[in-house]
Amino acid sequence: TIPTNQLKIRREMQNQISELTYNHELKFILNAPIGSGKSTAACEWMTMKARSTMNNITSKVYRFIVIVPTVNIAYDFYNKITHSSRLLIAPSMLDRFVCLCVKDGAFEDFKKAVINKISIIITTYSTASRCLGSLVEASVNQQNINVGSYSLIIDEAHMLLNNISLIEIIRDFVDVGLISATINDVSSLSIFKDFHIIKPNVSTQYKRNLFIHQLNKDDEKMRKDVIDLIHRERANYDKVLIKIEDKKQGQLMKEALKEVFNVALYNGDKKDVEINGSGKIYDKYDENRTIDIIISTSTIQSGQSLTENVLQIFIQTPIDTISSVEQFIGRNRLKNSTTHLFMRLTKDKCNVRQSMNRYEY
Repeated sequence: TIPTNQLKIRREMQNQISELTYNHELKFILNAPIGSGKSTAACEWMTMKARSTMNNITSKVYRFIVIVPTVNIAYDFYNKITHSSRLLIAPSMLDRFVCLCVKDGAFEDFKKAVINKISIIITTYSTASRCLGSLVEASVNQQNINVGSYSLIIDEAHMLLNNISLIEIIRDFVDVGLISATINDVSSLSIFKDFHIIKPNVSTQYKRNLFIHQLNKDDEKMRKDVIDLIHRERANYDKVLIKIEDKKQGQLMKEALKEVFNVALYNGDKKDVEINGSGKIYDKYDENRTIDIIISTSTIQSGQSLTENVLQIFIQTPIDTISSVEQFIGRNRLKNSTTHLFMRLTKDKCNVRQSMNRYEY
């Protein structure tokens, strides 16, 4: 279970009973596999706690600011909360219970939600990076803005390494919860050393066929290695998904493949394809058009689940971490899947660099 905010100790001695209550910080990392229902469980828990505050059932005030990677995931959280079996509030009160702050220039909406003490505020990494620090600063000088009364819940918390400003903002909150399937990169940071790690028992099992290749330092030879692999294996799969964080290299890969295959890009700047609720990838402009190969950055890893028979190819770049590999492999929800990893290998160990640290696995 997710930690509570109090520790009660009951002592019985010589027919006397004493009970002491200690308040403690609610700091936890919910670490469970991809696809195990972490976000659903978190939404149920937040809904139950926030509703208890709204109904004056508990003396502890539970309000939440929820930070997620993308607007689509923000709407997904909103829908889970508004359709939760634990909600049980009148529809007329819904706007007082939960709201979305995801628009450009969302600072005023964010500020208004805090002033009105909305129980659950859902926003994105991008919006939180721009707005939350200013709200924390404003709460010091304005009595009607109390950001400190909120607990901070961060989904896909491994992405904090790409949002350093949010790591600093975390220091201003007493109660913080992180949600991620891959916590190795962030759990070792000193700011999270006192966090309680929750690892629920999950029975779901996947068979992952992993093939590790030496990454050629010459970009042209690297592309040739990947293209040769695609020509050998393409007929056995519905689609091929290539993940490479370097957009320039991704474009060059597309140019090298487009004469033979229908190739689409999926990154922060250009999304030629979309992924529907069933985990199927289709052409954004023509659903009937066959897509052979998708070349993507980590954008495709933000809460997406793939259910097609996809050949996955990971090409390591200097900014990739252990989480990058684990998240990419875990996107495939088939019971049996195959991923080829093109990695820099040193003495049978795979080194992944993040900032000035090195991780080995």
